[in-house]
Amino acid sequence: MRAVKTVISVAGNLKRENPDMDERQICLRALRDVNVPKFLKDDLKLFNGIVSDLFPRMVEQAVDYGALELAIRDSCIANKLEDVNEFVKKVIQLYETTIVRHGLMLVGPTGSGKTKCYEILKHAMTSLKGQPQPSGYPFQAAQTYVLNPKSITMGQLYGEFDLQTHEWTDGILPCLVRVGINAPNKDKRWYVFDGPVDAVWIENMNTVLDDNKKLCLSSGEIIKLRDTMTMMFEVADLAVASPATVSRCGMVYLEPGVLGLDPFINCWMKRLPPLAKPFVEDLYSLFNYYVLPAIEFVRTRLKEVLTSVDSALLMSFLRLMDYRLLPISGKDNRPPPPPQFVALMQNLLVPWVVFNTIWSIGSTCDNQSRPMFDSFIKEKMTSAEHEPPFSTGELCYDFNLHDGGFTDQTPDGEPAPPTWYSWMDNVAEYKINIDMKYSDIEIPTIDNVRNAWMVGAILLNEDNASGSLKTGTGKTLTVIGKLSKNMHKKFICDFINFSARTTANQTQVQ
Repeated sequence: MRAVKTVISVAGNLKRENPDMDERQICLRALRDVNVPKFLKDDLKLFNGIVSDLFPRMVEQAVDYGALELAIRDSCIANKLEDVNEFVKKVIQLYETTIVRHGLMLVGPTGSGKTKCYEILKHAMTSLKGQPQPSGYPFQAAQTYVLNPKSITMGQLYGEFDLQTHEWTDGILPCLVRVGINAPNKDKRWYVFDGPVDAVWIENMNTVLDDNKKLCLSSGEIIKLRDTMTMMFEVADLAVASPATVSRCGMVYLEPGVLGLDPFINCWMKRLPPLAKPFVEDLYSLFNYYVLPAIEFVRTRLKEVLTSVDSALLMSFLRLMDYRLLPISGKDNRPPPPPQFVALMQNLLVPWVVFNTIWSIGSTCDNQSRPMFDSFIKEKMTSAEHEPPFSTGELCYDFNLHDGGFTDQTPDGEPAPPTWYSWMDNVAEYKINIDMKYSDIEIPTIDNVRNAWMVGAILLNEDNASGSLKTGTGKTLTVIGKLSKNMHKKFICDFINFSARTTANQTQVQ
């Protein structure tokens, strides 16, 4: 019934805004505005077929979103994003949903563009403040408040009584809502809940998502939300969401396949340092030859230890490329390298791309799949007449790349040709002291040596590193050994052990 009521409400708004419009056109548009955003690409074809049967020979009149669409595209460019047509459509659908519903869910897997979707709409609406909307009312600026409900307790989210003093302490959400209620302006306020939706915390939101828009607290206080307030839930799926909650929310589904991988590459190219700009065409060619086929090969032929999505594999590759380009990035106010090192870049592109493909896209494969990925890399290199530096009996995973002084230091400080060498070649012989504790003995192996190198590269590039393996594989020992002994002096290391009972407060105290 809520879905029917929503369609009726939208139709009523359209009738008031367009009194001369054909009522069949109003019903058609209301049905599409409410339902199209939440359908998958394949389901949309079925929906269009049903609608064409209900409204035969009826052609929907296009809505003019000229100013808004232009502002969305300008916002994408200003944020160094690609204004892909399908993404722009999703942003417009989100805009339409915010008009119809004060509670909505952005649904889609990692890398589908959920966060950027509402950020771009917020930027576009703020830039159009005061200009007329398609409905005739002026655009209003938007402000967002983002929180992760699963990272805190229910008391910290909504508020709680102190059992000792019987005092009430407001939670984060009531405090943020009061800020919006007491605000002197009429800006849109979007409260974004970035995290899984489940019955543990969201059932208390049902009264907020109802038409009365009331936040009911355990203290007995009832906070009435203003019409400018919207509750957004950014989730990967609705597997554990209750029907009571889902029926109260509008839905905007973002499919990663619609966006594709090209926008990620194009946006990364836009952010390249000036010294790397001359190699853009070469990088595009290498990405299309090595990276994209490697992702397809992993998806169709290999088995992964951890399930990943295509965009995550590509972003891992691009982060490793960023690490190799650190000397010319200008980070930490570092000066550019001497010209003789910059001249190495042309000969380093292929080794960089090959190495990063192995340790981003190929690193998620299990041990049985790695020989297959090794054969794939060697065949690609041979076909492109890029001489494989690996012998027949050795895997590409067994070798590290020394890029001749561009990123890695050379003994004499002079540039040198790039070379591939075994991970164990430069590892000093490990000597065990008779006074050492058993827990302090760390025998270097190819696994912990290369894992430590990867952790260091990721952290030097100021990215986050995550090690997910079975118990007893040396994760803790490798990370502690790397952070304690071999990191740059700018890093201050602190070690925190987490368990299933660790709370946010305990983490803050440490």
